[in-house]
Amino acid sequence: MNFQDFLEAVAHRPAAPRVLLFPPHPDDETLTGLLPLRLREEVPGTRVDVLPATYGSNEERRPARRRELEAACAVLGFQPLPVPETGFAPVEAAQLAPILGNYDLVVAPHHLDGHPRHRKTSLLLRHALKLAALPSPPSIAETDYWMPNDAPNLLVEASPRHLETLKQALECHAGEVARNDYHLRLAAWMSDNVRRAAEWLPRPVGTPRGTPAFPAGTIAYGTLYKLRPLDGRRSFVIPAPAE
Repeated sequence: MNFQDFLEAVAHRPAAPRVLLFPPHPDDETLTGLLPLRLREEVPGTRVDVLPATYGSNEERRPARRRELEAACAVLGFQPLPVPETGFAPVEAAQLAPILGNYDLVVAPHHLDGHPRHRKTSLLLRHALKLAALPSPPSIAETDYWMPNDAPNLLVEASPRHLETLKQALECHAGEVARNDYHLRLAAWMSDNVRRAAEWLPRPVGTPRGTPAFPAGTIAYGTLYKLRPLDGRRSFVIPAPAE
């Protein structure tokens, strides 16, 4: 499977997708940012914008977290959107709704992602989509980090270079990794994503029970997503290009 097949399933079937990353906090744009990273690298003309739902609960850290976000986005080739006129306060659905029509794909957490702010971010996006009332809304790629998505349908492979790029971007969030060195565990998390994907991704109708979604050992690292809307019997495995 390649990105051309994937884009056929995305709203508007874009040749050069416009992607909005709507992470709960700065650093989530990197943790779950493999899909937009590869789209930007492999699909000419792709633009990836980043709008954090919050800058964290520590108000004193918020300006620094903005600077860290800008540094991480520079590594990834993403564009952080300007801080809203309301400053570093959490984004409201009424602020998000007017810009959703600018995008083909929105990347955000699923509604049971374990962390309270991740769940709130998912619900806020759903509210904003209702407010926007778009005749052709963007597709949503739901991410997981704190709790697995119950029905993922997309696995994006990470090459060693992708893994290193994401780790480098995470290291830009210096204040966060100083209190929890989760950047050192990124590879382990992405390896476990592959384990789950082999059993959880939907198989084509008629596939024998117990058949893995892809041959064992062919993928080492990856990130899982749930693409909406998509027929529940379909799934995508997007291998990393040869390097």
